[in-house]
Amino acid sequence: MYRLIIADDEIFIRKGLCEGVDWASLGYEVVNSFSDGFPAIEYIKHNPVDVVLTDIRMSKGSGLDIAKYVHENAPEIKVVLLSGFQEFELAQKSIDYGVERYLLKPINVPEIKAVFSKLKAKLDAQREAQKQSTVDQENHQELLSFAKSSWLQDLYYGVSTDYKSIVEQAGVLYKGVEFNQLCCVVIHLQIDHY
Repeated sequence: MYRLIIADDEIFIRKGLCEGVDWASLGYEVVNSFSDGFPAIEYIKHNPVDVVLTDIRMSKGSGLDIAKYVHENAPEIKVVLLSGFQEFELAQKSIDYGVERYLLKPINVPEIKAVFSKLKAKLDAQREAQKQSTVDQENHQELLSFAKSSWLQDLYYGVSTDYKSIVEQAGVLYKGVEFNQLCCVVIHLQIDHY
């Protein structure tokens, strides 16, 4: 389930959006609703949110304020704006903030279902890509750890003796470390009567 918040200063629209749509069947859970943009932004700051459905114009904080905050601070959150025809210029500005979609009022349930079904497919694809990226990173770290261990063993046992080759390999394995500025001492101890 994706976490959805709804912001609209018109109570009947807000209530209708929260209760008049079977969000669970679309893969969403309405975790909170707001009558203004600024409390919605505060909520986003302190709680996990996947999608925001917000009116573009509210009494204080607008949907654009929310979109701007999300764009600058939490770009993984998707924003869908609700707008009237007379607010077209504001809706155009929303493009700068990466708003996912904008819906014209009056809205209907089939339109909401279509938009949020497409959005869920996009979120699913992003989530799957993120999982794959995490797996790839873990595999990369494992291989890197093995390569570092092998490289150190080769140094210890004298397999690698060419200074230039050693520095090149170190540069690949230890990004950002300047090996020309480091020194290394190998001490061989032999303990009698051990």
